[in-house]
Amino acid sequence: PDVRAAFTVYDAFNPRSSTVPVARAGGVTSVVSAPSGGLVSGWSLWADLLGGPQSDAVVRPALALHVSLGGGARSRGVAFDALRTLLDEAELLKTKRQAWLDGRLRPLVSRHRDVEAALPVLGGRAPVVAHVDRAADIEALLRLADRYGLRLILDGGAEAWLLAETLAARKIAVIVDPLRYGPSGFDDLQVPADLAARLHAAGVPVLFATHGAHAVRKLRQLAGNAVREGLPHAAALEALTAAPAAAFGLTGYGRLEPGAVANVVLWDGDPLALDVAPVAVYLRGQAVSLTTRQTLLLERYRTLPGSPAPPLPLPQ
Repeated sequence: PDVRAAFTVYDAFNPRSSTVPVARAGGVTSVVSAPSGGLVSGWSLWADLLGGPQSDAVVRPALALHVSLGGGARSRGVAFDALRTLLDEAELLKTKRQAWLDGRLRPLVSRHRDVEAALPVLGGRAPVVAHVDRAADIEALLRLADRYGLRLILDGGAEAWLLAETLAARKIAVIVDPLRYGPSGFDDLQVPADLAARLHAAGVPVLFATHGAHAVRKLRQLAGNAVREGLPHAAALEALTAAPAAAFGLTGYGRLEPGAVANVVLWDGDPLALDVAPVAVYLRGQAVSLTTRQTLLLERYRTLPGSPAPPLPLPQ
């Protein structure tokens, strides 16, 4: 159960969720929905927040394989060994499938469908998102990437700045939480408040994530906090638009250019400012409603029978 490479969030993704209009009203047009838990969590997906059928919303049902490394109840050595076992068996299946089917090779340690599911990460055909913080764990992960040709994206990366030059040279993106202040355990003892700024200055692609469906609308606030800690404003906007598409290999996303997917948000000011909101959101060229469950409840309960009259507007 700790290795579940065959798991996919596609089966559980609900494009009609009430959280989808809320995210759109916050200026988000596309999301990565990712699994969690275990050593190998499974496959994430990339979806446009259209609502409606899964088949319409989901752009790439198998986007990236997610793994989680670091300290905790599980030994680091055991975790890396288990991951190597999965990748070794994927290579075996890739190169000697018929021999395995004929029963001429030893039985697999991992479940057959988990091994099959891991095949796309060999040689970097699909990325591996590694939830990892400690610099030593990142170094071990880089050796693993060299051995199997993995295309990495780091999630967390508290101590990634210690390896910033290496990550920049290899074009490995890091998903940063700008609200992380100070260590929370032994894996992130050297996490700086200006992690995003340090990585960007070294040339490392920076991304942001809320790690929760109910907080997606706050994504731009994370970017704003990174700007406060020294990340250039233009780099923060890129981390919300072009950088995720580039890191995950999505063409036509994150840029305003001929032939691109027409996912566009119009704002009434600086998107990173708290007092600014979208005035229009377009998905694949079509305007979508900014009405949400929250706005409907606001209108429903704005005035109740017997409640005091609303205050007079302040003079302009």
